[in-house]
Amino acid sequence: MSTKLGILTLDPQTQQEFFHEIGKRARKYDIELFLFSPLNIVPASHKVEGYCFHSDINEWKQSQFSLPLYLYDRCIYEEDSKSKNAKRVVSWLKSRSDTTFLGYGLPNKWVLYEELKNNPLISPYLVETTKASLPEKIISKLSADHPIILKPIDGNRSAIYSIEQIENNVLVKTTRAEKVVAKSFESVADCKQWLEIILRKHIYLMQRKLNNVNKNNQPYALRMLLQKDHAGNWHEVTRKIRVGDKNGLLTNTSENIYTYEGLKKQFPHFNVTYIENEIDEIIAQLPKQLEQTFHPLFELEVDIILANDQSIWIIDINSKPKMISADKIETNRLEQLIEAPLAYCQFLSTSKNGSI
Repeated sequence: MSTKLGILTLDPQTQQEFFHEIGKRARKYDIELFLFSPLNIVPASHKVEGYCFHSDINEWKQSQFSLPLYLYDRCIYEEDSKSKNAKRVVSWLKSRSDTTFLGYGLPNKWVLYEELKNNPLISPYLVETTKASLPEKIISKLSADHPIILKPIDGNRSAIYSIEQIENNVLVKTTRAEKVVAKSFESVADCKQWLEIILRKHIYLMQRKLNNVNKNNQPYALRMLLQKDHAGNWHEVTRKIRVGDKNGLLTNTSENIYTYEGLKKQFPHFNVTYIENEIDEIIAQLPKQLEQTFHPLFELEVDIILANDQSIWIIDINSKPKMISADKIETNRLEQLIEAPLAYCQFLSTSKNGSI
């Protein structure tokens, strides 16, 4: 009997190319693939309105079906009521004993930091982080030598801010529609009023701003995608460099992506052996420590800053990686990326049936 795997997404009508490519390979793993929104589940009957992939014609067809045993959560939440309702349904699904998620996700960035800062294997790579609870707390950390970063606690699409004191003025930068936006406050008091407004809208975390700019004054960071394979072991799938705009900020929407080899050419003075050994240690330890602390996971997107002084910092960990465009990943790695959910689902199914 085929294993049934459902992909959860808030907008199944927009059938992403990535999901379609997974569907084309599902037969190889003897998996029946479904695509649906958590909001299209009928709780009383556990019937679902969604799409089933037909391997004979390589197309999705609208269908009604029973809730699949295995679920791959690709829901990206906003702050609207639709997202809030879907999040509640997914939490309910995760609490059920008759459904198994490929990965159970991670908590918000504050809970993540509070747990990992006590882990001796991971804490040396963490930037000191505090809750930006009051404007006074933020301003007290400001100085001409120590600009700070404010980032949303839940990793949603709220803005990231850089705040820097320049003599008596305070300069704030953010990114909107892929463009750098800057505002200068003539006094700390004026900045305080603005901080009060944004802190009423979102909960932010505060970190010191790291020095990670290239010769063109563009911020950059290393992004790695890690996934479990057909045997349940973690592997690195991709390693890329994301580059922000000149004099700007690096955000999750920064689309300038370059190879890791390109970074080494830009910084020939870097001790590459030391850096790669440290990164390999992070790859070896981080997924294991996260699963021991929280829940089973399937994939991770890890952002690492290689500062200009060669210090290494984990700045973001995401259990729902942003899908990488096919033209920005090697062909052999792309196949691995596409087949990974199927291979790991097969591993979970085989393990549950006691065949290994």
